Amino acid sequence: TTYSATYLAPPRNTAPPAITGPTMVGKTIKTSTGSWTGTTPMSFTYQWQRCDASGAACVDVPGANGNRYTLVTADGGRTMRVVVTAANVVGSSSATSSASSVIRQRG
Repeated sequence: TTYSATYLAPPRNTAPPAITGPTMVGKTIKTSTGSWTGTTPMSFTYQWQRCDASGAACVDVPGANGNRYTLVTADGGRTMRVVVTAANVVGSSSATSSASSVIRQRG
């Protein structure tokens, strides 16, 4: 008789998500999911945050929950970051990107 055990592991972030794209009002930035270990398949959700110019005091942007975000006037002079949550059959875990560069107004 042969037995095999399957170890189910919750998501664990091994590299944070990264924001790419032009940091200017009216342009679209996007995020990677980062790198994760754990039982697959995994699903990912996103929450963009608007921060002050130094990358602190971040608050969720209502409705900004895709892997892309189009920068609006309110983002000018601020930075953005994104929280990526990975979920699988065992549980979920979140990882936060570094803050973007300061968002420039259209000029």
